[in-house]
Parts: sequence; C-alpha cells; structure tokens
Amino acid sequence: QVEAAITSQKYYEMQFIGANEARGGKMVRLVCHKVTGGVIESMGLIGTEFGSGSVPGKLVKDVAKATGPDKSAYFYWQQEK
Repeated sequence: QVEAAITSQKYYEMQFIGANEARGGKMVRLVCHKVTGGVIESMGLIGTEFGSGSVPGKLVKDVAKATGPDKSAYFYWQQEK
C-alpha cells in the first residue's frame, strides 16, 4: 500500500545575488516570493558544466506580496545602473 501526497507541499522564497556578466558584471538581486521545488534532476560532475544542476519547480503567485498596482505577486529584480 502506498499513500501519496499526505503532507502539504512546502513553499520557499528564493534569492539570487550575483553579477550579470551579460550587462558588464553589474550586480543584480532576484527575489522569487513563492517557489515550490523537487529533487535535483541533473548535476554536472565532469566537463565544462561542472557544478551545474537543475531542480524542477514552479514559481507561484503570492497575493500577500502584491500590495499595490506596481508590485509583483511573483518576483522582483534589482540591478545596478
């Protein structure tokens, strides 16, 4: 017997802070308000893609973050000028 989905799915806030090499190395910050994830799908252990990987997931609307007409319920992006 197998019981599936007996616990609720967890949501996380995801942040990326780093340099945007496509824009001359300017610093960027990406904040995704509500993300679901899974188990790692792939991981580069050899070759030119060493250390890369992917995890399936979804970006979900977070109505608590949409506090006005100019605020996204999904994510925001900040970049140096």
